[in-house]
Amino acid sequence: MNRRATLFKAGLLLMLMTPLLYTSCKKDKCIDEVLGTYKGTESCPGVNSNLTFIVTIGAEENSVVFNVQGTSISFKGTLNEDCSVINIPSQNIPGIGSVNGSFSISGINMTGNLTYPLGTCSYSMTRQ
Repeated sequence: MNRRATLFKAGLLLMLMTPLLYTSCKKDKCIDEVLGTYKGTESCPGVNSNLTFIVTIGAEENSVVFNVQGTSISFKGTLNEDCSVINIPSQNIPGIGSVNGSFSISGINMTGNLTYPLGTCSYSMTRQ
């Protein structure tokens, strides 16, 4: 009888812990799906160009770093809970000035806007 009670308690504990384990793994997985190389277009007032972002994990929790390939430009972003939005808080980029904005992620596509001192640029990117 004692063994049966112990097995019951172990089974109950496993059932209660499974959602917690799933939740903690789910967060890591969505961050991994955001990281990578994104190629696409940048549309700014009077200028359109092809561009590549390399998105890496940031130092803070739920943060990422955007590196603009072929330049020394980088900026930080914060992911929302389900990793569908990256908010770019106001930050200074040397030689450019203050930048802020946001990106939406759907599957392998990332779209968004960044506001610079000279105007707002829109981005349409695809993860490679």
